Amino acid sequence: MNNFKFLIFIFIFCLIMSGFIHKIAQAELKANLFTPQSKTEQVLFFSSDDKIRYLKLSDEVNLYYFDGKKTIFKAKHPYSQLELITSAAKVKAALVLDLKPFDVIRLRKNKDIFLADFGNPKSDFVLMAKGDFAQLHLNDAWLTFVDWEKRTLNLLFLPFTQKASYQLKIAHGKNPFFVPKSTMVDQESFFYTDGNEKGEEAVIYFNMTTKKFKIIHKVARQENLLSLCSMMDRLFIAEWSLKNAETSRILEIKNWKGNEAPKKLLIYENILPHKGNLICRPEKGAISFLRWPTSGGKHQFSVTQLNINNNTAELLMGDYSFSSLFLMDQRLMASEGGKYYVVTP
Repeated sequence: MNNFKFLIFIFIFCLIMSGFIHKIAQAELKANLFTPQSKTEQVLFFSSDDKIRYLKLSDEVNLYYFDGKKTIFKAKHPYSQLELITSAAKVKAALVLDLKPFDVIRLRKNKDIFLADFGNPKSDFVLMAKGDFAQLHLNDAWLTFVDWEKRTLNLLFLPFTQKASYQLKIAHGKNPFFVPKSTMVDQESFFYTDGNEKGEEAVIYFNMTTKKFKIIHKVARQENLLSLCSMMDRLFIAEWSLKNAETSRILEIKNWKGNEAPKKLLIYENILPHKGNLICRPEKGAISFLRWPTSGGKHQFSVTQLNINNNTAELLMGDYSFSSLFLMDQRLMASEGGKYYVVTP
């Protein structure tokens, strides 16, 4: 009897210790809360070495570069909303200006898009286009943006900036809040999402040399959402299901050029809820995205990372409910409740 009680004691002790060890492991996965040094200025960008910062104070954008500071942009209204767009190349910086951010009548409207050399205090921001959702591609040689008035996705080759190089018509008519996702793999391969009148989304390949289009992938169900990203010459497409117990998956697309159907390789699938965009991280050889950490009832979206070399996924963050995931100078950042976190260095 005494031996039996001793065994029970050992068993309970091991359970307690295993729970303690699990909590330590979870504690090591806590994200670092990003707290800017400046309490008055809004951070638009800060480099990983903290030597270059773009900060907004009222109607001014200040560039802090190494040991200097310069006001590089001034808006006409102190309540203007500003967003700084950069890429890993850090050649150009795009500034998207919304003069009337509280205009609830026009949720989808064109904004002023300015462009300057990244981190250069002598380079002024020059008005480049009117649109929204700006992106820089291929070492910042290309600027893409949505023109809501013309309902086009515009591709602008920056060495020749007199006019848009290409204007691709957006056909999606079911969802008024639809925003096309896009990525550029090489100088002739551009991929973007669009939808038909039924609301079914698809990934479309546009060959910038031949000016021909090809549908690469269609959603399996009308309510599913698409996301895509690329690293080097590899293209990845995610199809997120909005329903519980429905499979979400990530595909790698091969052989998209030519007349034959592209080859789709399934590299990840899971029935837990997912959301947000794919984040390709070439320096890590991984793709990051948001997913429920477990099959429990909590709506907690945590950061998951997929290793593209062996197709294994791991949960980077637990006990969070992130609303968005993005890169800032190759640092993975996430937002939750108005706060920003550095997920990985």
